[in-house]
Amino acid sequence: MNSLLVINKSKKILVVTGAYPPEIGGEATYAKLLKEELPNQSGDKVRAIILNSSRLRLVFKPWRWLSVFVRTLYLGRYCDVVYALNLKDSFPASRAARLLKKPFWLKLSAEDVWPMTLVSGDKGGLQIPRNLGRLIVPSEEIALQIRELGGKDKQVCVIPNAFTAPMDLDTHDRIRQKWGVKGQVVLTAGRFIKRKNFQTLVKAVPAVLVKYPDAKILIAGDGPERPTLEKLIDSLNLADSVMLTGILSRETLFVYLRLADVFVSPSLYEVGSPSLLEAKTLGTPIVATLVGDNKNLLDGYAFTTLVPDFDSDTLASAIIKSLGSEKRKITVDTNDDPAGEMAIELIRLLLNN
Repeated sequence: MNSLLVINKSKKILVVTGAYPPEIGGEATYAKLLKEELPNQSGDKVRAIILNSSRLRLVFKPWRWLSVFVRTLYLGRYCDVVYALNLKDSFPASRAARLLKKPFWLKLSAEDVWPMTLVSGDKGGLQIPRNLGRLIVPSEEIALQIRELGGKDKQVCVIPNAFTAPMDLDTHDRIRQKWGVKGQVVLTAGRFIKRKNFQTLVKAVPAVLVKYPDAKILIAGDGPERPTLEKLIDSLNLADSVMLTGILSRETLFVYLRLADVFVSPSLYEVGSPSLLEAKTLGTPIVATLVGDNKNLLDGYAFTTLVPDFDSDTLASAIIKSLGSEKRKITVDTNDDPAGEMAIELIRLLLNN
């Protein structure tokens, strides 16, 4: 338990999430982190109760809302705060919290903020529950945007996303030698959705192969855009160079990040990207689009190439440049615990609620 925290009474946070491992994505990663780190940092006096609505993703919306509402009512009786990790679940969860007379918190994800960026100056772009107590965002840049859209200063709370590196990973060279990898490895990861823009990465591959014919492009994850990606890979005759790995465990993904020569994030928008945090912490060179808070997130990381455009030629040039540098961070800093610090900030919010 952190010695600076004085917790006289055990507390519980009901975390309403649209994804949880083995599913992938920032929301799933964040929910699991809360489940593990809140008790670790509080001497088991603060716990996260997970309400996972992912199985209802394709259900008729009113039925999804009703299910989340009823489950929040049931589980929330014994919790001190109801904490939704996305706008979709905030509608039913906030109403259940109001009936239970419990504080309601909301964390905005990239999926929530991205549509707001497409409606410049629209004050109606931010639609949040009336009983909202805390609106948690991962960066000051996003907080400013939320305030401009009508968010109240006293509600908005900046708690950066975090990742603590595992302590037992082999080096880049050892993993390549162990696995018998010869050519260059380009890695990306995430849910297969339009915002991730993986199609542009696939379209960039032929130009990369001209310079590095033995390169392999690994796309880790799954999602609704998978059939579109498969068709594109086939149409460009890239089946031997581009591999869709499916969903990887976090442990396996960390090994892939250490193995990769470059991690690519071609997203149309990102907010506190967990994938970029992981790549940065594990010392993998990064090519990322200049969107959202990527610039601030990667500030000071020497092995970064930011791409200002979304076209495949620009992305291919950045990947080729990064592969040609052959520079990367050799060691991984395991002394700090950013994930633990993030959990501590949430506990402080809870104690001061």
